[in-house]
Amino acid sequence: MTIAPVDPPTVAPPGGDLDGNVYRFSVAAVPGGTPMAFRSGQQVTVVLRGPAGVSGPVLELWDGTKWTKLDTTPLGNTAPDSYAANVAALGDIALVAPPAASNGGGGGSGGSAGLIVAAVIAAVVLIAAATVLVLRATKRSAGPPG
Repeated sequence: MTIAPVDPPTVAPPGGDLDGNVYRFSVAAVPGGTPMAFRSGQQVTVVLRGPAGVSGPVLELWDGTKWTKLDTTPLGNTAPDSYAANVAALGDIALVAPPAASNGGGGGSGGSAGLIVAAVIAAVVLIAAATVLVLRATKRSAGPPG
């Protein structure tokens, strides 16, 4: 399971501005490093934390050609300035704020620590999902006892 900051695409999200880093989420089988995808109907929850005081940001997924808004839930008092969304496919994910609310990207004081915490939370969620996928794949390949 890998979560890594990547350069933002040259195409900006429509109707908003990137509010921090773009993160690439991926899962690979061990050993071998073969990329893994979710089975139909499976999802994992991604959590990102943005700068304080930004109103109405949403998580968006970049698929290599276009941005797609994800159904985003603010976590409120449980994790201030943190937002969660379920995804059925991994890829490049970012927090996108309305144009007037954006703080202009990552690198500001205080924002990086929050993004690191969000990345760690997201990593834990994705590791759990990857473990379930690997265990199910192993169980299927073992087959019934003969």
